[in-house]
Amino acid sequence: FTKKDTGVVEEKNISSLFFNKPEPRYLCEVNSYSLKEPSQRMGNSGGKPTVVLETDGDTFYAGAKITGKVYLNVPTEGYSASFLKVGVYGKENTRVRYRTKRGDRWVTRHKHDSKDICRFEANLTQFPSKVVPVGQYEYPFEFDLPNNLPSQFYCADHTSRCSVEYQITVCLRREGIFESDVENRKKINIFTNPRTYDQESVRLPPNTQSVNFCCCINKGSITLKADADKNVFHRHEDIKVGYSINNKSTTEVENIRVFVEECVRWRAGSHSKTVTKLIAISSLRGYPSNPGIADGQAKIADLKIQAFARDSYDGGIIDIGHSLRVVADTPYCITNPEVSSPVYILPELADMSGEVTSLSPEFVTASSDPNLNVPSEPNDKKEAYNSVPPGWSPTVSSNVTVVASNVIISGQSGTESTGYQDPDASNENSLETLMNNLGRTFDYVGVTNNFLETSDGVVKGITPRDLVAISNKISFALDKLDVLKLITTAMGENFKVVHLRALLDSTHNISLRLSLLKNLALMTSDFEENKGVIFKTLDSFEKEEFKRCIEPEGLTS
Repeated sequence: FTKKDTGVVEEKNISSLFFNKPEPRYLCEVNSYSLKEPSQRMGNSGGKPTVVLETDGDTFYAGAKITGKVYLNVPTEGYSASFLKVGVYGKENTRVRYRTKRGDRWVTRHKHDSKDICRFEANLTQFPSKVVPVGQYEYPFEFDLPNNLPSQFYCADHTSRCSVEYQITVCLRREGIFESDVENRKKINIFTNPRTYDQESVRLPPNTQSVNFCCCINKGSITLKADADKNVFHRHEDIKVGYSINNKSTTEVENIRVFVEECVRWRAGSHSKTVTKLIAISSLRGYPSNPGIADGQAKIADLKIQAFARDSYDGGIIDIGHSLRVVADTPYCITNPEVSSPVYILPELADMSGEVTSLSPEFVTASSDPNLNVPSEPNDKKEAYNSVPPGWSPTVSSNVTVVASNVIISGQSGTESTGYQDPDASNENSLETLMNNLGRTFDYVGVTNNFLETSDGVVKGITPRDLVAISNKISFALDKLDVLKLITTAMGENFKVVHLRALLDSTHNISLRLSLLKNLALMTSDFEENKGVIFKTLDSFEKEEFKRCIEPEGLTS
């Protein structure tokens, strides 16, 4: 299309080309823009160098290998450039819609933010003379993707939106402020390929609600309890949740709702947006709980995790959390008893070949859930071409390999990172090295194992404050527990109750507190002498769970 004399075009022309969201009622101004003719491919670019990027696929799993080739065609002499590089980039992008007052009226504004997930690149070749020789060139390359990279996704609510996206870019870098680089870029799909986690049963803290008439006359109480046999689920999985009610009031329980809720929250500057969705639900209407009868009989609710559930994720400016919730609906003016606990949604382990399975939500439900489709942006680099010219006979370079296992999270919110970062190799046995590497990886367990192999003496000297600092470096709760188990095991007799006490004081998530108690309490070397110190820091529910998992005699003071 071309710009009309009126300066406007129908938006449906732009939408059909780029976004597949036709809205023909509106008009918008656009800059002059012309589509290339099919014949204007690589090798027919008016004398400028052209590049083509080719990979062995479009979809990969974290930890897999990306292989591909870059084709460079230089038809004329005298074209200046410094080097040719290829890189893989992952980024969180957010946009938040908000209202603000301007003078005497309210206006709508949008705040944008972004943060690098991974950013690593390699030079395919350099040009010392700053001039690209005439010819045709082919550069093979390989990238080992970091382990545990988050899956791509997209979520939107009106004009607020967030996404995790990945792309491969090839760039012929030119010097001079008036010279534009020659680039070609390709979006790729990456899905996380998580390691296996130890399943833990979930006991939700009971909730008791008083039933009052006219806000002051007590009519008894209702107590709700619930549990599940594990805390990690997969899409399409059937789960069972047990619950019971002690109804010591004069009112009836009308309905029991058991559901798993997904909460996506993203931030842009000081503004934030939250979108919630139910990904599994079971409703038992007409619950037979007779007033005044404290039956307490356990019952089972059956649920199924839906295909559109996203992976649990704790990123820099985007968080995806899941919680198991049980609610007892009561008549009007009575607070509903409700219990909840965090759970985690993860994909099943994938084949490292990179083939997409039916468990990938973006592909399973792309047609039914538009929030999972990331709009394609137009490529505004005029030097990007998608095919090589006929009679292609290049000079083939040696293969370039970049190993990126167990790295990186680089860059800060709203800024560009400094580029590819290897784990800190200087003084690799120091605790500071471990902290730095944990701060820029998604493979917390892998980094910790590598550190423990050569740092036995350092680990044994870890203080309670050090252990809390290590714990705070790990965002994902399941990884936090596993890393702490590795470190405390390596500490041996140096791991004491004071270390566990410091971890409990720094943790506010009751589910994680219980996991720390169950997994680490008996590992302390002075547990029998100082178990009362732990016991005094627990609430009544935690004390009960502590007794259940440890059951030492005389643990009552």
